Amino acid sequence: LRLLDERNAAWRQVYDWLAPLVDSIPHLEVPARPAKEQFVPSSLQFLIKDLTAQQSACFVSEADEHGVHVKWFGKSEPAGFTSRHDHWRYVEQEPEVPTADIVLRQLCDLRLPSALSEKDCRTIARVLEEAMAATLQSGK
Repeated sequence: LRLLDERNAAWRQVYDWLAPLVDSIPHLEVPARPAKEQFVPSSLQFLIKDLTAQQSACFVSEADEHGVHVKWFGKSEPAGFTSRHDHWRYVEQEPEVPTADIVLRQLCDLRLPSALSEKDCRTIARVLEEAMAATLQSGK
């Protein structure tokens, strides 16, 4: 607990370096956070916009092949912590939440180690940018 403030500050710095870089990549959007919000960004959430599910899967795969492991909530089957309510086999009646479903199918999560440097963040963003370019060029 004595390191909590220090670690939170390190995560916020990493987030502040990486979020605008990711947000500048075509078809990726980092949702705006309220200025007064205090949060611990141990991961970066972003949306894949205006791509098909196949293109989104291609983007995630391309990034993964180059060492950036993006967790995507849009997969038809759960993968780790990326499950959605429609994956939950124990819920008898699936709720109807169409707006949430749209957001979740676009949602990605990228773990942020607090020790990342600014150079590391630029490299991650470059990998994501190249993964998106490869996806768009593939025509899938």
